[in-house]
Amino acid sequence: MGEAGKRLTRYHLTLVPALHYLQFSHHQRIFQHLTVPHIIAQVLHGHGIQADAYTFQVSTSPPREYCTQYGESDFQLIQRLCSEDGIAWHYQHSQDGHRLVFTDDQTYFPTLEDTPYQPGSGMTADHPVVSQFSQRFSTRTSTATRRAYDFNRPSLLLESQFTAEFSPALEDYRYPAPIQNEKHGKQLARQALERHRTDYQVAEGQSDQPTLRSGHFFTLTEHPRQACNALWLLRSVHHQGKQPQALEESVTSEVKPEDGFTQGYRNSFSAMPWDVFYRPPLVTRQSVLVSQTARVTGPVGEEIFCDEYGRVKVEFHWDRAELNSDKSSRWLRVSSSWAGDSFGAVTIPRIGMEVVVTYLEGNPDHPLITGCVPNKVTPVPYVLPANKTKTVLRSHSSPATGGYNELSIEDRSGQERIYLRAQRDLEQVILNDSDTRIGHDRREQITRDSHSLISHDRFEQVDHNSSSLIKGDELHTTQGLRNTVIGGNEQISITGNSSTTASDTLVIQAGTQAHVTAANVVIDANMSLTLKVGGQHIVINSGGIFSSMPIVQGGAPMVGIAPAPVLSGMLEGLSIPSALPLPSLPFYQQQAVAGTLLPIPDCLHDASGHCPIHPSGKTA
Repeated sequence: MGEAGKRLTRYHLTLVPALHYLQFSHHQRIFQHLTVPHIIAQVLHGHGIQADAYTFQVSTSPPREYCTQYGESDFQLIQRLCSEDGIAWHYQHSQDGHRLVFTDDQTYFPTLEDTPYQPGSGMTADHPVVSQFSQRFSTRTSTATRRAYDFNRPSLLLESQFTAEFSPALEDYRYPAPIQNEKHGKQLARQALERHRTDYQVAEGQSDQPTLRSGHFFTLTEHPRQACNALWLLRSVHHQGKQPQALEESVTSEVKPEDGFTQGYRNSFSAMPWDVFYRPPLVTRQSVLVSQTARVTGPVGEEIFCDEYGRVKVEFHWDRAELNSDKSSRWLRVSSSWAGDSFGAVTIPRIGMEVVVTYLEGNPDHPLITGCVPNKVTPVPYVLPANKTKTVLRSHSSPATGGYNELSIEDRSGQERIYLRAQRDLEQVILNDSDTRIGHDRREQITRDSHSLISHDRFEQVDHNSSSLIKGDELHTTQGLRNTVIGGNEQISITGNSSTTASDTLVIQAGTQAHVTAANVVIDANMSLTLKVGGQHIVINSGGIFSSMPIVQGGAPMVGIAPAPVLSGMLEGLSIPSALPLPSLPFYQQQAVAGTLLPIPDCLHDASGHCPIHPSGKTA
């Protein structure tokens, strides 16, 4: 409402279509797997604009996998999507209302009646005419090139180019472009060049023809330049009307406009040749140059949800759809500290984690996860700041059982430690050397079996004492030579029996004395027994007993060396695990323990044909 007089009040009215109300409606939401017409229809329906109030006359285009409305009004969203796909819209007005038409094809623009050209002479024409008509030409781009990158096809050059025969040669090159395939790329490049050429040739004029409206064709006639008498597409029309009689006493006759227009109707318009494709100016969305956080989502019952590239889905805090499922977003790539050809670092964010999201090129349609942050629901592994000197990598068993794997590093002075925990198995594969140096003690506790296979030599050096306690049986099998060198004394204490068997020769040599003590001593020689002392000898064989000199009664026995005490004291203080069952032995070792080893051709046999090591039979 404007100035109020004694009897009259001035009003200023602006008439706009229903679509313009969408300028005052702002949303932040995500559209997935929809074409541009479907997205626009969904937005219009949300404002009560039914399907009979608009129509789409557009060519087929691939659906958009992911389209984000962020920081835009609903009107700006529609305007941007149409500009990106080369879609123009106009209104078809009638007595009952107006119909909104979206089109990317010239043939769907209606044609108005012809309007003649009659230059202004100060006289009023009998019928509507175009009184002014001029043209301007501008230098524009002659080549449009678009390039994109697809991580599914990183070695493929996704580039499309469209060129028109105009001089000078000027190129518009843009990256990145939303190219989905080769056909789509050519379409985008062509539409980009058509957008540049839209205002290459522009006609401007004035008329008193009230039927002129934008988005319609009209034919100009009777122009002295024949080239102007053609079909033109109206790009814009500005209508102006004055009726000073309606103002009555509030009219001021002293003020006259510079152009002399005081009453009546007129308009000014801009137009372009009919055969030049009209593409609306490209509306650039505002870049989102910030990072945000979101929550990782997935199907019900899943703890980890990803695809073959380790991508995950998230739900943004601003997304009011709150799907909280595998439909919440597109697949988001996850940044890694290292990624190569089947090597690198992989840490997949799990459902419920809070992740940090940034946007490639500032485009909210291309989110990228750059990290994770803890919160009240997903706290850090150790209480802080009490454990501020710890560096931790901990993962939970999945499905959740309370188990976890962990690698942690404690850097607190005097308590430095590296801790490694495997919830189940720990496997190491070393293709060359392994070198371990321990500056102090080493402790190892194995609850069950221990198996070791050495394909070549084994060397072990103990600079002080070595003790071992075996609570069950012990079996050693040496298939080659065995040499034992003892620098001091050796003591063997056996609670049960002891048996030594040599297939060939058994030699026992003592530098000072050899002492055998038993309740009974039996020396069983199948062929001959010889005793040699100081050059004398006694021989016992099947022929009799022979002595190198007569046997004399008398003499005194030599005092033997008493056995050393049992070594039980040396085992005191050892931390010994509970008894273990015998390991699963190879079959030949089981035969050795049971005493049922079969002889082999290389065995050494006695006179009766038996091998003393393999008592269960004769060789074939």
